[in-house]
Amino acid sequence: MVEIRLVKHSQGMEQLTNLFRLCFNNEDMTAKIWDWKYLQNPLSDPEVIVAVDNGRIVGARPFWFVEMWLGDEKVKTAQHCDTMVHPDYRGKVIFNQMGQFAVRYLKDNDYALSYGFPGPMSRPGFFVAGLQNSG
Repeated sequence: MVEIRLVKHSQGMEQLTNLFRLCFNNEDMTAKIWDWKYLQNPLSDPEVIVAVDNGRIVGARPFWFVEMWLGDEKVKTAQHCDTMVHPDYRGKVIFNQMGQFAVRYLKDNDYALSYGFPGPMSRPGFFVAGLQNSG
């Protein structure tokens, strides 16, 4: 059974980089680049939302966090980055489950807005998950 939860980037880095390479057909993603992009990045959180099946990460939804101005108020926002689901697990609502977990997590932590720049594969999932109105 797939469980949606948070893990530290540093604890799942090997599985996360392997999943990234598989999902995005990008052999350039190394642990060093993941470390730079997510662990050393001041906009990133040390944790990432993942889907885990029998101890194996099969999906991930990392974020970058940014403060923005909404009128005269500074608000916390989250940008979805590199959302991915293992090809063998696609079509099993994992993308949506991670999305719903993300909505709850962001609301519980006082984020006013979440946004992203989805590619052609993930764009439909954002609307199915109801994330177009998650702010």
